[in-house]
Amino acid sequence: MNKISTIKDVARHAGVSVATVSNVLNERETVNREIVRRVREAVEILGYKRHQSGFQLKTKKSSLVNVILPSVTDPHFSALYIGAERVLGDHGYTAALHVSSEIRSKENELLEMSLQQRAAGVLIATCQPDDMKRADELREAGIQVVCLEREPVGGGFTFIEHDLRRLLFDAGRSLLHQGYRNIVLLTGPKEYSSEERAATGFLDAVAASGSDAQGMVLETNHDPETAFRALVGYISRGKKVDLVISTSSAIHRGARKALQLMASELKGHVRLVSLAEESWSDVESDDRLVIRRSGVQLGAAAAEALLDTLRNPIAHGGSYRRIAVPTTIGERKSAIRRYGEGEHLRVLMFDSMSRRAISDLLPHFEDRHGAKVTIEAMSAERLHAVLSDPAKRAQYDIVEIDQPWMSELASAGAIMPLNTRLKQHPELMRGLVPGVMDANCRYADGYFALPSRFDVEMLFFRKDLFDDPIQRLAYRDLTGGELRPPETWREFNAVARFFTRSLNPGSPTLHGTSLGTNPPHGTMVEFLTRLWGANARVLDDAGRVTLDSREAIEVLENYVESTDYAAPGWQDKQRSGQVEDFATGDVAMVAIFCAPAAQLTDRSVSRVVGKIGYAPVPGGVPVLGGWSMGIIAECPRPDLAFDWMSWAAGMEMAIPLTIMGGSTPALALYNSLELRSVYPWLGKAVEYFPKSRARAISLTTTGGRLSEFRYEQIVGSHVHRALRREVAPAEALGLAAAELRTILGQ
Repeated sequence: MNKISTIKDVARHAGVSVATVSNVLNERETVNREIVRRVREAVEILGYKRHQSGFQLKTKKSSLVNVILPSVTDPHFSALYIGAERVLGDHGYTAALHVSSEIRSKENELLEMSLQQRAAGVLIATCQPDDMKRADELREAGIQVVCLEREPVGGGFTFIEHDLRRLLFDAGRSLLHQGYRNIVLLTGPKEYSSEERAATGFLDAVAASGSDAQGMVLETNHDPETAFRALVGYISRGKKVDLVISTSSAIHRGARKALQLMASELKGHVRLVSLAEESWSDVESDDRLVIRRSGVQLGAAAAEALLDTLRNPIAHGGSYRRIAVPTTIGERKSAIRRYGEGEHLRVLMFDSMSRRAISDLLPHFEDRHGAKVTIEAMSAERLHAVLSDPAKRAQYDIVEIDQPWMSELASAGAIMPLNTRLKQHPELMRGLVPGVMDANCRYADGYFALPSRFDVEMLFFRKDLFDDPIQRLAYRDLTGGELRPPETWREFNAVARFFTRSLNPGSPTLHGTSLGTNPPHGTMVEFLTRLWGANARVLDDAGRVTLDSREAIEVLENYVESTDYAAPGWQDKQRSGQVEDFATGDVAMVAIFCAPAAQLTDRSVSRVVGKIGYAPVPGGVPVLGGWSMGIIAECPRPDLAFDWMSWAAGMEMAIPLTIMGGSTPALALYNSLELRSVYPWLGKAVEYFPKSRARAISLTTTGGRLSEFRYEQIVGSHVHRALRREVAPAEALGLAAAELRTILGQ
C-alpha cells in the first residue's frame, strides 16, 4: 500500500519548513516565486492532498457543502445535485454528493460525518422527515441545513420544493379534459410531503371535474418493484384503467412492465404519464406523456437559499420558500398548415453560425409544411445595403435584422407588424428570456419581428490560470493587486500585460487577449462597451455630441494600449476569430458575444475545455446584441412566412438549433440540464442580459439625419485609425465628432 504523503514530506522534498509549505498553500504574500514553484512541484510529485477538516479547524471556515440525496439513479435527484453544485461552485463552495439509499441509519451517519467535517452546510432530501434530531444537532453546531422535496414534520428548517399539488392538479385537469376517466396515480411513500401533495392535487382535480371519473392513488416505496406489484394487484382485481401517472422514473419503470404483462386483462389502450426531468431530446409517444419539472432549477434554488442562510443565519433560519413549476402537459400544438410544392419562400440572413444551423435543419420545416425555402446569406454591410433599398428588399419574403436597424425599418413601413398574429400564437412569446422581445423586436407600441439570435457580451477567461497560486503570487509581486477577472478596462490592461509573454517571460500564455476590431462594426462594438463602462457617451441626453470629451479620449487611449497585448491579426479580425484565438489556449481572456462560443467546448478544436471562467465585461455595461426576423411588407405569402419564422424562433427548435451552432432566447434552453453542462455560460448570459445597453443612434432618434450604419462607419473608422496608431486618440475622436456635428447640424 502506498504511503499517504504529509505536509512534512512536502516540506522535506522542497527543502523548506512546514510553515513555509502552509504559507504557499494559503497564498500568503511572504513567499517568493521560486519557493512557491518548489513547493507546488513537491505537492504534485508526492500527490499531497491537504486534509480539509484540519484546514478548517485552523481557519474556522469551511467551503464544504454536503448534498445528501436518497438516490442518484433517479434523474430528478441527479439534476438536483447538478443545479446545486453549479450555484455553490460559482460562490467558491465544494458540493460533495452522498447517497442515503432511503436508509435512515445511513442518513444519520452522513449527518454525523458532516458534523465531524465542520461542513459549512448541508442540503438534504431526507428519508426521515419525522425525525430531524440529528439535523438539529448540526444546526446547533452552526452548520446550516436546507431541506428540499420532503418537508420535515413540524417545519423549523429552510425548505424548498416544487409545487407538486398545483402541478398534479393542472395535469389531472388537463387529462380529464381529454376524456380519460379511470386514472391511477402511483406515488412514493405518503410520509414524504412531495408525494402527499402530488396525491392531494390529483384527487382535487378529479373531485373538481364534476364528472364520473375515478381516481385512485397507489402508494409505493419509490422503486420499480413495489410499483409493479401495486399496479398488477390493482388490475388483477378487475379495476378499470385507461391512464397511469407515476411520480418518479423508478415508479414509471415498474408501471410500464406491469402494463406490458397485464395487457390481456386491460380493455383498450392504457397511456403512461410520468413526472420527469426536462430534456430537449425526449420524444413523447402514443404510449407515454411527460409532465415536466426541473430538478436543476430546484437544486439551484436550494443552494441559493443555503447561501442566504450562510450570509445571515439569524434572519433566514427556518424560512419557507416554494418554486411553482408550470405544467406543459396537454398543450395542443396548432394544426400544421401544408402548402403546395409550388410555394417558395426567400429568406435573407446575416452570414453567421445561426444561419448555418437553420440551413442545416431546414429539411425538417420543408418536410412538415411542403414548401420550399431558399436562404441567402450576406455580410452585415451588404445586408444593410439591401434593406435600405426598397426595390432590393422586395425580392425577399423574410429578412434578418440587427438590433439597431429595427426602428429604422419599422418606422419606414418596410416590415409587417406582427401584433395580431402574436396574439393568435401566444406560445411564441411564452418562455422567451424576459425582455428580449422588447429589446430586439419592438418599435413604438408594436412587435415587428421574432428573435433569431440571442447574444450577450461577456468576459471569457482562463479560470485555471486565474486560480493558480503561482500566477496569483506572481501577479501580486508585479502589480501589488489580486489576480481576478478584471472589473475595469484599466485593470483589464494590467491583467492582459501580465499574461503577454513578450512583456512577462513567465507568462503561461503568449497573449493577454484577442481583439476583434474588423472595422467598422467590430471596432465600434468594443469601443462602445469601453465607453459606456467609463460612464461616457457619444451623445448626451440633449443630443449634443460628446464623443471628443476627456473621458472618451482616455477610453480610446486604453483601447489602443490593449492592442499591445492582443494576438496577431487584430487589425481586421472578426469576432469569430477571437473565439478561435481563445480556443488555442494561447490567450488568457477575451471579451466576446456568447453566440459563437460553442466551439470552445469542442475538444477536437479547443484546448481550453474545462478551463474557462465567465464574468461580466469590465465596466459592467455590455453592448446589446441579437438579431431578429421580420416579414417584408410586400410579401405575397405572409402565412407561410410567419409559419417559417415561428418554426425558426419557436421552442421546438431552440435547443437543436443551439447545438448546431445557433443561439436562441428560449428559457428552456438556458434551464436545460444537458445544454448547461455543455455550454455552462448560458445561465450567465441570461443573468447579464438586463445590463446590456442598446445602440440607440439611428434615423428615428436623429430626425432622419443619421442612420445607425453611417454612424457606425464614421466612429468605427476613426477609432480604428487610432488603434493602428495612424492618428492620436484625441485627433481621431475630434475628427469623428466633427463629422457627427456637421450631419446633426450642431
